[in-house]
Formats: sequence, C-alpha cells, structure tokens
Amino acid sequence: MPVIGHAFVGLILARWTHPSPDASAADSRPTIGTILWAPLLVGLSYLPDIVAQVVLFISGGSDIRVGAHAAPCAVAASLVLAPFLARFMGVSRSRMFVVVLICLLIHDVLDLFQATDRTLWWPFSDRRIGSVEPIIPTSPIEEAVLFAVLFLIAFIAHQLIVWFRRDRVQIVARATQNVSPYAWLNVAVTSIMMLLAGITHHLRQVREEQFRQAEIYAQEKHAYSNALVLLEAADRWPSTTKPGRIDYLRAWTYEQLGDRHRAEEYYLRSDYADPMYFWNLVDLAAFYAVGPEPLPIREQRVAPYVQRLRQDFADHPDFAVELARIAQRLARPPAPVSGGPTSTGLTPNASGR
Repeated sequence: MPVIGHAFVGLILARWTHPSPDASAADSRPTIGTILWAPLLVGLSYLPDIVAQVVLFISGGSDIRVGAHAAPCAVAASLVLAPFLARFMGVSRSRMFVVVLICLLIHDVLDLFQATDRTLWWPFSDRRIGSVEPIIPTSPIEEAVLFAVLFLIAFIAHQLIVWFRRDRVQIVARATQNVSPYAWLNVAVTSIMMLLAGITHHLRQVREEQFRQAEIYAQEKHAYSNALVLLEAADRWPSTTKPGRIDYLRAWTYEQLGDRHRAEEYYLRSDYADPMYFWNLVDLAAFYAVGPEPLPIREQRVAPYVQRLRQDFADHPDFAVELARIAQRLARPPAPVSGGPTSTGLTPNASGR
C-alpha cells in the first residue's frame, strides 16, 4: 500500500473540503469539524487497510481485503458512515457521503497504481484488476519524494484558486481570524496515524520477505520443513501476500512430501480465497489427476476444474500447455496410496507464478 500516498490524499482533500466557519454565528469558536477535519480524512483514506488489518489481527486469519477494497462496498460503507460522521463533524450528510466515498475510492486507485491487484467490483465479479508495473514507487523514500512534490503542486494550486476568487480579501481575512489554536492536534493525530501505517508497512515487508524465502527453500533447496516454518511466519499479521498464495505454496510443499490429505486441504483453501488464481486451479486439477482412485473417479474430480479453466482462462498463454499436462497425468496409472515424496510434474517456479 502507498503509505505516504494515502496520507497525501487525506491531507489534500482536507485542504480542499475543510468546513468553513460560519462568520455570522454568534459563537465563532472552532467546532469538532474544523478541529479534526484533516485527521478524519487521513483516517478515511487509510480505512480499507485499517478494517482489513484489524479483522485479520482479531480473527487470526479472516482475510477481508477483497471486500474492504471493492467499489460496491465503498458505496455501502459511505452510506453507513455518512450520517454519523455528518452529525459529529457538523456538516451535511450529502457532503459527508461524497467525501467518504472519494477517500475510499481513491485508496483503491492508489493501490492499483502500485501494482496491487484488486477485485474492484466484488461481490458482482471475482475479476482482479491491477497494473503490471508499479506506477507509484514501492520504495518508501521514492514514494515520499513523489508525494511531497505532488503535495506542493496541489497546495500551490489551491492557494492560486483562493487568491483569484473575487472574494479573496474576505477569505484571507476570515482565514487569518480563524486560525485554530488546536492546529497542533491535527498535526499530532495525523502524524500518529502515519507512524502506525509506516510500522504496519514495515511488518508487511518482513512477511513478504519470509514468503520469498519460503519459495526458495521449497522450490530451489527442497528444504520443505524449513519452507513450512517460514510460511507459518509469513501468514501472521499483517500478511502481505495476495489471497490464497500462502495456502497454494503450502499445498505444493505438502504434495512434494507425499501428504496428499494436507495438500488437498490447502489447494482447496487457496481456491476458496481466490477462485480466479490460474495456477492454483491448474495444479489442483493436476493433483486430482494423479490420485490413487480409479480413472473414472479421477476424471470426475478433474472435470469441474477443467471446465472452469476453459470458461475463465481460455485466453491464458499457458492454457493449452497446462491442459495437456493435466490430460497426461490422467493417462498415468493411479498413484500409490502411501509412500515417499511424490513426483508432481510441477515446474520449479510453480508457486511463484
């Protein structure tokens, strides 16, 4: 996730949408809305990640990143949050709804720009979209430089718009008269949120490195026990891997160890987490194709997955090759019920595909 980017969006939106104090009101003291508007919008800009990580931390495994980053869910969340926040912040419900929705949708767009795939139209579609190469740098320093420049541009643009408005004199005077003595609170709360986001981002990088090391141990060194230990660590909060990828590598590893029961369990868990993950679908079909059952039963188990491959991945560049591999496996004699590590026919980089 773009840690600096989400904070940048919140601060810019706060600058552009900050509630104006009512100059005609008898009590011109700052309201909650004027005091905490910037921290609120920064928090809303992080909200999909906050919700996903809190649920993951509390449940110990429930991954709701798909729903937390879907546009229909953003609309639903805005409808729920807007009335409460509008009353608390002293603004209209319609204005609050638009602000919340913009914060949530821009969050998803920034994630896509950092090559993070999202199921944007869930629950109506399981299709994942995302840029192939990151448009937003993944390096924290490069990201900070990029958004510092963008923040400066946006700030100058806002100041120019204010200055060239006809009532600029009154606006400048009003802004000068209503400088909030609570400005430090905005800075403190926003800084704390950015610090927590940065810490979470660092932990996610640790989990990502653990997953990469697990791939090396499983596929290159064939140290399967070490790989499983690393996968256990990589799956802890706040896990950064895409849904189903850790379970897929677990399944692949257990299949190499000859533990078909656990391999099947994790292949199915990966399929449940991401039904549109091509390589898990392929290897799950290939797994059933070399089972210990008679050919008719193996064909019956393989058929639904081959049908899904034909329906959803006919244009995949490896579709024909993998379909042929599944057919070749079906032509083999049934696998023994017990024994040592199995020969799966998977390529060395299976879990990284």
